Amino acid sequence: MDAGNRYCHDVLSGKIVACEKIKKACQRHLNDLEHVRTKDFPYYYDEEIVKKVLQFISIVPDVDKGVPIELMPFQKWILAMLFGWRRTDGGKRWRNGFISMARTNSKTQIASWLCIYDFLFGTPKNNRQIICASNSMDQADRLFSYCWNSLDRLGNQFDEIEKIVDLKYNEITIKSQGSFIRKVSEDTKGVDSIHSTFCDFDEGHQAKTRSLISRLQSGMVANDEALLLQTSTAGVDPKVPLYDDYVMLSKVLDGKIRMDDYFVAIWEQDSEKEMNNPDTWEKSNPLMAYPQKKKSLTKGIISERDKAIAQKNVNAFLVKNLNLWRQASEESMINVNDWNETVIDKPFDIDEQDVYIGIDLSKSNDTTAIGFVYPFVDHEDGKNKFYIDSHSFIATRYGGIEEVEKTHQLPYRRLEDEGYCDITRLETGIIDIDFVYEWLCNYIDDHDLNVKAICYDDWNFNPLIAKIERDHQDWTLVGIRQGTKTLNTPTREMRMQIYDKKILHNENPILRASFLNAILLEDNNGLKVDKKKNANKIDCVDAVIDAFTQGYLYFDGSDEDDDGLPNLTDEQWNEYFKTQIGF
Repeated sequence: MDAGNRYCHDVLSGKIVACEKIKKACQRHLNDLEHVRTKDFPYYYDEEIVKKVLQFISIVPDVDKGVPIELMPFQKWILAMLFGWRRTDGGKRWRNGFISMARTNSKTQIASWLCIYDFLFGTPKNNRQIICASNSMDQADRLFSYCWNSLDRLGNQFDEIEKIVDLKYNEITIKSQGSFIRKVSEDTKGVDSIHSTFCDFDEGHQAKTRSLISRLQSGMVANDEALLLQTSTAGVDPKVPLYDDYVMLSKVLDGKIRMDDYFVAIWEQDSEKEMNNPDTWEKSNPLMAYPQKKKSLTKGIISERDKAIAQKNVNAFLVKNLNLWRQASEESMINVNDWNETVIDKPFDIDEQDVYIGIDLSKSNDTTAIGFVYPFVDHEDGKNKFYIDSHSFIATRYGGIEEVEKTHQLPYRRLEDEGYCDITRLETGIIDIDFVYEWLCNYIDDHDLNVKAICYDDWNFNPLIAKIERDHQDWTLVGIRQGTKTLNTPTREMRMQIYDKKILHNENPILRASFLNAILLEDNNGLKVDKKKNANKIDCVDAVIDAFTQGYLYFDGSDEDDDGLPNLTDEQWNEYFKTQIGF
């Protein structure tokens, strides 16, 4: 049995400690073997190529020790998967790849092996362009240095390599073939002219946009042998593009999305609760399978964990040492994993549904958001639940849409095409209140919604609310005071409903970013959501919570009396008196 197949069998038999995603990646390989060279699966697995690759990598000197090291089973598996799978015409199967594991688990070393092998033996025979890329030049230089040092040592050992490989500070070349290894970062000029045959984009969690990776990909489109590989640990900002890729590729492993030319390998803990169980840490730290490494790694990670707990910085530990995506702030309203657990698998039918609507009214030069809360009974489990969604209206007054996208870290132009928002068309760049009003009316009419209440910040009564009050007296308007005394109960209730998977959503990217930006602010009266930085928009959260102040009572049977009139709690009556009478 070859190294690739052996690792899969050892993982699935339990001989190797592995997380669910690695188990699924191994099962994916075995499933694919059953369908090789078929009409719907034009690929095959070449064990002879795997042997050649592993034979060469086994003689590459370690950058630290200066001598070859024994390859670990997981390292052999990565090499086997990336080089062994071919198209039926003999070309490479994979056009894209994603490898993720905790820090200090040889990720950069593996990437350097891939670069070196493709540089020396890859296709085409001439003009191979190997790129070490990252958001920062320091990070790109780290991978480049691994390649440089390994090839330098190989050259010292083998005359033929020394003859053809020219090592320079910023470039490694084979002049007779026109092939090279270069390093690039976000600030590198001339990236658009590169036509990479193999590119490793390292630590993509640091990249706030897809700018660099998109430029690299555009130069690879015409080459069906080109591979763009992303290697990264998890990060502390789920709004970065790499996290979107992580979510998408998790679905590939789950079998919900088919991407036959995308390789996926993610070593991570299955739960943050495993931070207290070192016996499970091999799931995110595959080097722990190596007995000589396990003791030192375990000791070091325990030390990092205890320090993180003492410093109240557990999220950083979970990200770096256990490879779990988390927000930077310990005060975040919702954990990113809890948010992901409440994504619905199929579209929610909102037609003719009861709905509570919240409107977060911006200043004219900022974002306006409309939030929707749909109460429903889940017929699969009989539980009362809520479906939430939002729609945003984006102002561009300061700096244009490019600057707004950069500041908010959201691709609004793409999201507008996908129906999640509308970018103002006014030349002034301010929000068009008439457009917002028409959009809301059309949305309600198109879906024949039964509006239970429209909730808004009672300190921000603007022309939009005036239009609704004038033209739609059948829609109940409720002013919501934006203080902890009013928002405490619905905010806590919403948080608990998300934990209990009773609030569901459709992965609206703007809504997700808003929830992940939100932190909890507490005073003597309770808590409400807030944000750390002004650029961290929480408009959609505010809108949804405003709607939820009325919606969370929907199933209690106490929101209306026998005559259909609202039943209010003492707290709600007090707030009503304060806002309407001015006590």
